[in-house]
Amino acid sequence: MKDYLKQNFGIVSGATWGQGDFSGDGKVDYSDLQMMMGAFGNRETSPAANTPEPATGLSLLVLGGLGVLARGKKR
Repeated sequence: MKDYLKQNFGIVSGATWGQGDFSGDGKVDYSDLQMMMGAFGNRETSPAANTPEPATGLSLLVLGGLGVLARGKKR
């Protein structure tokens, strides 16, 4: 994306995101450069959101153990 910004820097109207207008104002200028630099290396996903709580894992382990114990007593 930096190449699009560099090639189109200075467009004053009608620019698109693909041309480097990241702010959506139709211009390719310093504000677009700042937006690109601010987002460099950032990711949209949060690794913590996919990690279960320790209590959840422990409770699932306990429920599984109770199921095994209950099944063993029936025989």
